[in-house]
Amino acid sequence: MFKSSFPPTEREYTAIAALLSTALLVIPALLVISQPVSYLAISAAVAGSAACIAAAAVLWKRSNKPAIAVVAGRGAAK
Repeated sequence: MFKSSFPPTEREYTAIAALLSTALLVIPALLVISQPVSYLAISAAVAGSAACIAAAAVLWKRSNKPAIAVVAGRGAAK
């Protein structure tokens, strides 16, 4: 239906950057401006940040795997 102009790796890196900025900037900022701060809000912020960082780590590992063609090409060169 819609075609993206970015290759898949650039989309994944953009998603990783968005997840990390959400985890490290947006969620703590929301915690600071929400008053009064309760244990429930702190727990939700920590859990949300951890979920974003975990999702970014999964995307990072998945996007840095070598393609099958690259692995096969390296083996054929020997």
